[in-house]
Amino acid sequence: RWVLAGWTVFTTENLIMSEYKVDIKKYWGGRGGPKAYQTMYSTLSGLASFSLFAAYWRWSHFGIALSPPTAGARALSFAFRAAGLCTVSQLMPPINLGALQIALGLWEPPKDTPPEVKVDLACPFDFNAYANRGEVYGIT
Repeated sequence: RWVLAGWTVFTTENLIMSEYKVDIKKYWGGRGGPKAYQTMYSTLSGLASFSLFAAYWRWSHFGIALSPPTAGARALSFAFRAAGLCTVSQLMPPINLGALQIALGLWEPPKDTPPEVKVDLACPFDFNAYANRGEVYGIT
């Protein structure tokens, strides 16, 4: 139950914080601005992830012990994982190297950067790069 609750909180928090990002930033108020939003987002995600880690740590020793996999099962699982990773890799958005440098603290954007550009620099992934291709794109 604890793990299910942790995943539920994590998924709900990410859904709300991502879908209503503009509205939350608009009505946020205060001095923090985008940094306050990012701090809250990171804190909530961190707490939900810590809850999952704590649940795993607490109950991982009480699960059902399975027999070791055979060589055929290992080969089949490797093939399925490789196929899954190849498929998922086609959906990955391009990395915005400028935003990555900012996220790592290696570069500071100029003070005169427009706010709409600063929002895009807050995440190293450019999720809107292929938006013109439709809802599901990139799988070849």
